[in-house]
Amino acid sequence: MKLLIGALVLGAVAVASGARAQGLPEQSLWKNSKGSLLLVTKVDASAKSFRGTFVNYAKGYSCEGVPIAVSGSFDGDSVSMVGSFAPCAQTITIWQGTVSGSTLNITFDLRYVDKQYKFQETKGADTFTRQN
Repeated sequence: MKLLIGALVLGAVAVASGARAQGLPEQSLWKNSKGSLLLVTKVDASAKSFRGTFVNYAKGYSCEGVPIAVSGSFDGDSVSMVGSFAPCAQTITIWQGTVSGSTLNITFDLRYVDKQYKFQETKGADTFTRQN
C-alpha cells in the first residue's frame, strides 16, 4: 500500500512539473512576425530549462536562414533564452518574455561588434505564434 501511495505521489509530482512546461513543450514550433522560427527541441521541467534552434528570416539582419542553437529557462509563464550567431556574425541575442497559450511575447537585446570593433546594441519586441 505504501508503495502504491508513493507511486501516486511521484506521478502527481511528474504531472505537475510537466504542466509548468506545457507553455513551451518539446518539439513546439514558433514563428514570429518577421518570419523567423524557433523550434523547442528539449524541455527539462525539473531544471526549468529548454534548448532549441532559432532560424532568423528577418530582413536586414546577418545570418538569414542560418540555424543557431538557443538555450533558455522558464518559470511559470516567464521565458528567457540566449543565442549566439557566431557561425556567421559577431552577435549574441537575449530574448525575454511571457508565453500565454499559443503566443510568446518577447523583447530582445541584440549585441554585436561593428566593423570598427565597437560594441553596438539593438533592442526591440516581437511576438511568436505557435505553429503546431
